[in-house]
Amino acid sequence: MTTENWFDDLLTIGELPPQDAAAKLREVGEDELADALETAQYKVTADSTKFGILEDLRLRPQPWLHPHIFGYSAPELNNAELSIQSASDINADHTLQNTPIQIILKQMYVEAYPGGGTHQILFNFEATHQLNDHVESLNFTTTQRVREKSVANINQPIFTALNVSVQGAAFRCAAVNVKNEEDERILKRLESPLFQPGLTLFTMIANPAIALFSELGIALISSLANHYKNYTAQKFEMGFDFSNDSTRARLAEGYYVAIQIPEDMQLVWDWDQWVYNPTNGQIVSQSDPTEVIPYNYLVFSVSRYKEK
Repeated sequence: MTTENWFDDLLTIGELPPQDAAAKLREVGEDELADALETAQYKVTADSTKFGILEDLRLRPQPWLHPHIFGYSAPELNNAELSIQSASDINADHTLQNTPIQIILKQMYVEAYPGGGTHQILFNFEATHQLNDHVESLNFTTTQRVREKSVANINQPIFTALNVSVQGAAFRCAAVNVKNEEDERILKRLESPLFQPGLTLFTMIANPAIALFSELGIALISSLANHYKNYTAQKFEMGFDFSNDSTRARLAEGYYVAIQIPEDMQLVWDWDQWVYNPTNGQIVSQSDPTEVIPYNYLVFSVSRYKEK
């Protein structure tokens, strides 16, 4: 795996060949799922998708197999619950063109990952940064512990003073669940103050140290993802865009939600049925606040950078 194609080569369990997926599931104690996967009769058709494991297994849906969709909530004062709409339906804030922004990982909710329990998750975030005469891709790596069925309030700065071009900014995220005990000890180093402030980009001049930091993060996640018991749990890419492209998220200040839902629900998904509470990170039913959304999700905030 090279740094050029690391994201595409970092396969989630749902993207692995069935035999490899079954082996990875056995490593984390999911023997029942692995048995079903090995005995299933796989159909190879022209319209097969990488998420076809669910259909072939005929099991209850597994949240970690779903693709992502993206929602957006506008920040409001004195409002505990915010409405959510598709991030591709909002109006872009064109005043953010050629302007530095800050991206913060606010919360994460894990409905279910293979292996269960508390998960040590290694994140790698990639974004495009507008320099004087070109756009540069930057990566930031961090780690968090997240317990299933509960929201982790993270508030981790990811990119500070990330400069947005007139077209917008690309944003990608990969999350590797680390179950290998030796690897968990390695990740404790990422909990040091060195890694907590996020990647701060105060200058428009290319910084070799930042480029090296990005390469080290890619190398770490690429290596650990293939170790015993470790697996890529989630990955997605989205555009922070100023165009009218309906397939890309528009850029504005506020909260962005990346949520895994079943592929066959995406066309009929109704964001109006759910609300987001930025204080506790919960996404709950509009009609019943005790009903938490039953899918894995991450929440990011985007704001205009203000130098202190």
